Amino acid sequence: MKKAIVNPGWLSCVINRNICQRARNYLTLNGIELTSSIKDANYIIYAGCAVTEDTELQSLIELSYIEKKVSENDFEQKIILIGCFDKINKKTRGVHIDENGESKEKLISEKYVTDESSNFVKVSLYDYTVLDNIINATIPFDQVPFPSVVSPVHGVEGVFFSFSAMKGFDKDKTTQMQKNFLDQSKYQSMIVSNGFLFPSTGEVLSDYGYKQVMIGQGCKNNCAYCAIKISKRKVVSVSSSTILSQIKGLIENGDTKIVLLCDDMASWGLDIGETWIDLISSIIKIDNPNLKIALFNLRVEDLINKREFFDSAIETGKISYIGLMGQHVSKRILKDMNREPFETENT
Repeated sequence: MKKAIVNPGWLSCVINRNICQRARNYLTLNGIELTSSIKDANYIIYAGCAVTEDTELQSLIELSYIEKKVSENDFEQKIILIGCFDKINKKTRGVHIDENGESKEKLISEKYVTDESSNFVKVSLYDYTVLDNIINATIPFDQVPFPSVVSPVHGVEGVFFSFSAMKGFDKDKTTQMQKNFLDQSKYQSMIVSNGFLFPSTGEVLSDYGYKQVMIGQGCKNNCAYCAIKISKRKVVSVSSSTILSQIKGLIENGDTKIVLLCDDMASWGLDIGETWIDLISSIIKIDNPNLKIALFNLRVEDLINKREFFDSAIETGKISYIGLMGQHVSKRILKDMNREPFETENT
């Protein structure tokens, strides 16, 4: 029996981790045994992150570690990149600027190709046919639903993998990356200790009993500090019928707390002629008094622009949590961030 390991980057987002869990479910359904050892795996499936400089650097280090471990083995193994890591953050090494000032996407390495016969394969974020062909899947990837439950974020195996990859890397850069992570954790802890609920990731919401429902990927915004638009390239929405069907299925199983996963809530539906307000309206109309919906990655200005809707929606008692992306008040800072000054639809 063929074996596979599926590993999200240590700093990967909840969406990457959901995709990885979907990949694990897919492999199991197709008769591939899951392992926790790179040494034993025929297929090493890796989902790094290229959205910020720190996450990209961590992912590149981890990928180099995987390549090194594979080179030490004496049997054929495939390294397969999934998620958004086949494109690199424009602020670091992966994108150059042409004479017209336009960014050009560049592959992580020329050796990662969409050729199933290669041992270094990249899989499109929106088309997993190459992976289907590699494992001779009887159940295609696109027929496996996004999972509502994902493996723990930082289990023992994940910690061991990440720390092993970091051994021997530049000490100063490692220290800075760790400091950045600890500073973020410190500020989050301060918010929580002052009485504010701050589950900053979908995984933490899961600790409160929320089940994950993927609604889409991609973002309409183009913030200077984030490379989601480069790495994901477009907005791809899960159909409202699929979302509603998954939520109703969870409710039938007694799960009434739902977190809607996406890169940007207000981007949902742009590719299918619907709006995020349409989606939320449909969800809160589901006839179950215990239903609680957590909204994820919503901009403050998008919420305030739809204040009338949210005033009535929150009155239903079905919206229990809203994860907001804050907005700076300085126009100069907003310009540097490539964000627009906040204005409501009424101004």
